[in-house]
Amino acid sequence: MESGLKTHILNHIRKIFANPWGEFWLIKLVRGRYALDPIAKLVPMPHLFPKPSWRLAERGGIKLRLDISDMVDWYAYFELKDSALEFILARIKKDFTVIDIGTNIGYVALRCAKIAREGKVYGFEPSEYNFSKCQANIALNDFRNLEVSKIALGSQESVLKLETVSPHNRGMNRVTDSSAGETETISVTTLDQKVKDLKLTKVDFIKMDVEGYEMHVLEGATNIVSSFRPIIFLEVNDTLLGNFGSSSNTLYHWLKNHGYAIYGIDKKKITSPDEIANKHLDLLAWPVESGSIM
Repeated sequence: MESGLKTHILNHIRKIFANPWGEFWLIKLVRGRYALDPIAKLVPMPHLFPKPSWRLAERGGIKLRLDISDMVDWYAYFELKDSALEFILARIKKDFTVIDIGTNIGYVALRCAKIAREGKVYGFEPSEYNFSKCQANIALNDFRNLEVSKIALGSQESVLKLETVSPHNRGMNRVTDSSAGETETISVTTLDQKVKDLKLTKVDFIKMDVEGYEMHVLEGATNIVSSFRPIIFLEVNDTLLGNFGSSSNTLYHWLKNHGYAIYGIDKKKITSPDEIANKHLDLLAWPVESGSIM
C-alpha cells in the first residue's frame, strides 16, 4: 500500500478522535509514549485541528493555554514523551540562573522556573505570536523568577526578518533573508549585551532552540561562555546550520576550543565531529573543568 494512502486512511481514523472526548481518552493512551509509537500515531496531527484550537491544561505542574493546531502546543497537550525536556530538567538546580533562547510558548522556561525557585530564568522569543502566547502562559502561573523578552539573540545588534515556515509549527520559525512567505521584522542583540544589561553575576545553564542560528548566538556569547562557564543545551542539524553558513563541524570545534566536552542526551560522549555530521541531534556542552556529566 502506498505510504500516501496509508496516511490518508490514518488521518480519517485520527479525525474520529479530534474532539474533547476523543482527546481525553487519547491522552490516557499516549501519555509518556514517543510520538512514533504505534499507539501515539492515533493522535490527530496539528493540521487536522481547526486553527486555532485552544485548550486549557496543566502539565508538569504548569498551567497552560494551548493551541493544539500548533506542533509545540500539541506535543505538550497530549503529554508525549519529550526526552530532551526531561534531560534539561534533570540538570537544573534550585539556585540556577537559566537562559532560554527560543522560548516559544514558554513551557520549557516555566518548567525550569518551577525547579529554579531560588534562581532566575530569562527567556528570549522574537516572534510576536509566540511571545504573546508565552506571556499568556506566564500569567496563568505564579512565578516571580521568570522574565521573557521579545528579542532575538545573535552575533551582533541588528534588525532581521523572521519567517513563519509553517503556521502549524511555529517552533520552526527562523531568520531569513527572503521576503517571500510570512515574515516579521525582529530586533537582534547579543547574549553578552543582555547579560550586561541585566547585571547578571552568573549564568549556569543555556538552552538554545534557534533553528540553525546556533553559531551566531554563540559568537555573541563569548564573554559569558568564558567567564561564567554555563552548561549549554543545543540542537545540531547540518541542513539548518548550512542556511547560515555554518556546519556541525564548525559548532563542534567552537565548543571544544572553548573548553567544553560534548554529549548526546544518551550521555554518550561525542569525540569526533563525524559523529554528529549530517544528523539531527540534541547535544549538551559540558565545561571540562566540571568533571563528568551529571
